Amino acid sequence: MKGLRLHGKDDVIRALRASHGRPLVIFKHSRTCPVSARALREWESFSLSPQGSSALLAYLVVQEDRQASVIVAEELGVRHESPQAILVVGGRAVWHASHQAVTREALRDALERWGNDAPQSGGYGAGFHPSG
Repeated sequence: MKGLRLHGKDDVIRALRASHGRPLVIFKHSRTCPVSARALREWESFSLSPQGSSALLAYLVVQEDRQASVIVAEELGVRHESPQAILVVGGRAVWHASHQAVTREALRDALERWGNDAPQSGGYGAGFHPSG
């Protein structure tokens, strides 16, 4: 998966701080759910698109990154779902979708609608280095 893997609290906090410079999209994936497998294909397609390239991307695997999943829900005030995508601007969740609503088009539309609210620093923010 493309983006920064969120393993724990420090990773989540760094990603949320980075969202003050660029929009952040977090994807929560379940390895055991067929709906999540479909959402993963949508996420991967989005991540390769021009819109996906304009945002900071982060993900977690709910079975392996439980602490990060809990911290994301607590810090953003968004009830945990999986699969789930959350758009974060300025440290706040401005949009989220779960299950079949996680599509490339929904991610693109959310970023076009809400992503312009973030100041564009051109960088990733301190300590935020995506992989992939």
